Amino acid sequence: MFVGDLIFQHEYPVALDADMYNWTRELDGIAQNRRSLRIVTGHGPVCGREAVRAQLGLFDDLARHADRMKAIGATVAEAEKRYTVPDRFREYAIFSWTWTVGGVLRSYYR
Repeated sequence: MFVGDLIFQHEYPVALDADMYNWTRELDGIAQNRRSLRIVTGHGPVCGREAVRAQLGLFDDLARHADRMKAIGATVAEAEKRYTVPDRFREYAIFSWTWTVGGVLRSYYR
């Protein structure tokens, strides 16, 4: 399955204009696919569903952070500054904080 930039292996995804809810829904569909899959991504080597699950875990972490920040009345800019990379994602590349973490949080705030 050729997925292009739907999956970023061991990287925070560039999400400047992303719709995180739809992106997550598409990844959920791939993760639940019962067929044996070899996935060709836009970033990283050929992989399997484990890469999809890992990215969904990252999205879940970012969504929880956005929810916490919105609950306390933080602006999206404050949420972006206050996000701390969890240990399990410490080795993930971050191309640009604003384009990755910031982009994801702006989507969740919309």
